[in-house]
Amino acid sequence: MASNITISPAIASDLPTLAHIMPLAMQADLINRLLFPDSVYDLTLTSKSLLSAYEGDFRNPNMHFFKAIDNITGEIVGFGNLSFQENTPPTAAAEPENSEQAGPAPPEGMNMAFAGRLFGGLAAKRKQHMSAYPKFVAWHGLHVVPAHQRRGIGSALLKYGFETLGAGELPVWLSTQMRGRNLYLKWGFKDVDSVDIDLKEFMGEWNGYGVHRSPCMVRMPGEKGADENK
Repeated sequence: MASNITISPAIASDLPTLAHIMPLAMQADLINRLLFPDSVYDLTLTSKSLLSAYEGDFRNPNMHFFKAIDNITGEIVGFGNLSFQENTPPTAAAEPENSEQAGPAPPEGMNMAFAGRLFGGLAAKRKQHMSAYPKFVAWHGLHVVPAHQRRGIGSALLKYGFETLGAGELPVWLSTQMRGRNLYLKWGFKDVDSVDIDLKEFMGEWNGYGVHRSPCMVRMPGEKGADENK
């Protein structure tokens, strides 16, 4: 487990830092070249869009943001966020959607066709696999500043979510990128599905090749991984 790191709840004034860390941590991922094929991956624009989303999420009492602080520098070097979900029976008359409650505008230059396929696919997979559970946890993010990766901070954030927040008492859902999959396997998550996208549909002739896979994983209560007791 990480040394010289403290995990604690994030506060509202931390949100700009968290919104900067997330795109910074994912900057090298292939997913960003797919979401932003015709433009430079702009950290400022992406952070601005994320901050708007995080500010809305922060007001949700079922959403929890928690941060990793380097005890030597006092800097936030990573964070996680999860929410406790309930599957309630549908009402006889569904409430009309309120356009004012729509999410924040996406960052400029985002490939909306690819984003719609990816995020829409992930939402459908979550509904498919988690609708049978009265209650479950959706693990939304786990991000560490690149210079501080490989210090065990991700494991420390997972431990905090499972033990301190009580996420380990419920089924936990997450989707991830392939490079993050092994960490979750070590913490008791199992592959249940994936969203696979043929890149030739989105990247143009001779530019798109292969399949982009986003693993979908679930951790059931009582599951223990190889890193759980460290």
